[in-house]
Amino acid sequence: MFFLTTFSPYRNTAAVFELFKSVKFKFKQPNSIVSDRYHSYNAPTNMIFDHSNHIKVQSFHDDISNNLIESFFSTFKD
Repeated sequence: MFFLTTFSPYRNTAAVFELFKSVKFKFKQPNSIVSDRYHSYNAPTNMIFDHSNHIKVQSFHDDISNNLIESFFSTFKD
């Protein structure tokens, strides 16, 4: 799993292109791309991952907080 903030403090189309090019170079074509419907993901997904299924979900921030995710970390880690 990759997060855009790993590569750039910005979440714009140029940053998404940079991230997706890096991911495709290292890991090839994924089966699916999951995003939060932010418009900056549309063009890069269609151009770079043209054979991947782009799944657009509601904003992750609305339903899931970092604390919730971290609470499951040790559960799945072992």
